[in-house]
Amino acid sequence: MFLLDQVNLARVLHIKGILGKISMKGVVFMPYVNDSAFPDAQNEYVCWIDIMGTKRQMEHSVNTCGIFMTKFHAAILEAVQEKGFTKDRAIETYPVMDGVYITSKTRKNLEIALVHIFSGLGRLFNSTTDFHHQFLVKAAIAYGPVIHGEDIGDVVNRAIANNPSYKNSLLIGLPMIQAITGEQNAPPFGVFIHESARTFHPKDEEAFSFKWWKWFLYDKTTWSQKQTQELRKAIMAYFKSCKEQSLVLDYPVERIAIHQEATKEYFANIS
Repeated sequence: MFLLDQVNLARVLHIKGILGKISMKGVVFMPYVNDSAFPDAQNEYVCWIDIMGTKRQMEHSVNTCGIFMTKFHAAILEAVQEKGFTKDRAIETYPVMDGVYITSKTRKNLEIALVHIFSGLGRLFNSTTDFHHQFLVKAAIAYGPVIHGEDIGDVVNRAIANNPSYKNSLLIGLPMIQAITGEQNAPPFGVFIHESARTFHPKDEEAFSFKWWKWFLYDKTTWSQKQTQELRKAIMAYFKSCKEQSLVLDYPVERIAIHQEATKEYFANIS
C-alpha cells in the first residue's frame, strides 16, 4: 500500500491512461494542499449572534424551534440586503443552524447591521404576546485575522475548487472562537465585546471602549427609548413566565435569575 496526494495522483492517472495496465489496488488517497497559494489572513470584525436556549427549545418542539430559526435568519438577511452590504462584500454572513457569524472590515458597517438586526428582532419580541412563541438572542464581537473560503484560490486544493458552495461557506480564524465563547458573557438581547475588539481596530476607527455595546443607543431614529423600555419590560415578563414553568421548560431558576439580573444591568438607566 502507498499514499498519493492529488498532484501525484494526477501523474499516475495520466500514466495509467497511456499504458492502461496500472492497477490502483492498494492506493490510499490523502488530501493535498498547495500551502504556497494559501491566502493571508486579514483583520476583520467577527460577530457571533444566536438564539438563546436552542437545545432546550428543540427538545420540546422541533417545528417551533425551526420557526424561530427561520425568523432569525430572515432578520439577518433583511438587514444585510436592505442596507446594501452585499456589495463589495462589506458584510458577509456564515449561518450555522441557530446562529450566524457576521464579518465586517469596519466597525461602522457592523454596528449599522447589528442595530437593524436587533431592532427587527426586538420589534418581533415586543409584538409577540405568548411567551412560548418568543425567543431571545444575544451576540459577541471579536477582532483579528480571518480567512474567507471565497478567497481560497482553486490551485490550493482540487476538491475544494470543485465545490464552490462548500468553499464559500468556510470561515477560518481565531476571532470566530473568541466571539462564540464570548457570547456567553452577553446579556439577553445584548452584545458582548471581546477584549480583542476593545484593544485593536482598523485605521480611521476607534476600538470599542466597554465590554457591553448597547445597540439601542446607536440610532434613535430607527429605535426609540420607548421601544427599549417595552423590550426590557417584555424580557422581564418572559423570564417571570419561565420561572413559573421552570421544571417543565428544564430551565433552572438559578439561570433565570442570572439572566434577569443581566437584563436589568444592560438596560439600566432607561427611564
